[in-house]
Amino acid sequence: REGILPAAKTGVLYSGTDTARPHASGDLFRMKYGIPADRHIVLQVSWLVPEKGIDVALRAAAEVLTQQHNVQFVFCGDGPHRAEYESLAQQLGIAAHVTFTGSVEDLHSSGAFTAAYLLIQCSQWQEAFGFVVAEGMSAGLPVIVSRIGGLPELVEEGVNGFLFEPSAVEQLSANILRILSDPELRAQMA
Repeated sequence: REGILPAAKTGVLYSGTDTARPHASGDLFRMKYGIPADRHIVLQVSWLVPEKGIDVALRAAAEVLTQQHNVQFVFCGDGPHRAEYESLAQQLGIAAHVTFTGSVEDLHSSGAFTAAYLLIQCSQWQEAFGFVVAEGMSAGLPVIVSRIGGLPELVEEGVNGFLFEPSAVEQLSANILRILSDPELRAQMA
């Protein structure tokens, strides 16, 4: 960036994730949190703070649920705004299709990734990398992430996931519906 070193002598080394790590059964995760077996899980893992776009995800969930009812939006994480987001889910009339798990110590051994159908990350601020996105991808999940910070470096549009403008609820919901309605596309992205 500063022009001190020639571009040919520099490179980016991304954080890695253990792709051989075993994952627990998704059924255990569903049972623990009371998620019906017939619902596709759309998962977001993050702090429950405005910078992570939980309100954007909930508004997109409301749009998705007008077209597809067999979906459960699951938020793994906690934070000072949890009650506010639970209230928003109630106001939007989607609380029965939203699960707030609180902090999950180990996503792999909890079965969260195995249970999920896809992973979303709705960040509103400049994420440096988005480790949970890399973990989700290594678990075989297609991802939908906001086009901000380092997140676009992880996603090849239409290949392993989709990007959306950070506050564009309509783009997020359309991409969720696209993956939910096309099992072949999901399998290809995974």
